[in-house]
Amino acid sequence: MQVVSNFNQPIIKQEHIKPILKDLYNAIKPYLTWSMLISFGIAWFITNGWCYLLILIGKGWVRAIALAYAGFLYLPFTIEKPITIWIATRIQKLLFIRRKKKND
Repeated sequence: MQVVSNFNQPIIKQEHIKPILKDLYNAIKPYLTWSMLISFGIAWFITNGWCYLLILIGKGWVRAIALAYAGFLYLPFTIEKPITIWIATRIQKLLFIRRKKKND
């Protein structure tokens, strides 16, 4: 009995991945803008950036709080990334919304 090896064939074929990646790109395309980048930067500073800044320039108890928060961020159950993205989408809507002018 001879065993045939299929190591040269990929498990997931490219024609199966392309539609999934195309759908994923179409879903996130509205968020790949300069306004979202600015909003994400502001949201990141609100959720994480302050602690990194205070680790660098803080002294005493302020630095201890920043180190504790940074350590908390690296725990596996922390959901700060979805919260940061949610805050960024809200900031984007507040700062970069196109308002319609009323014609009086």
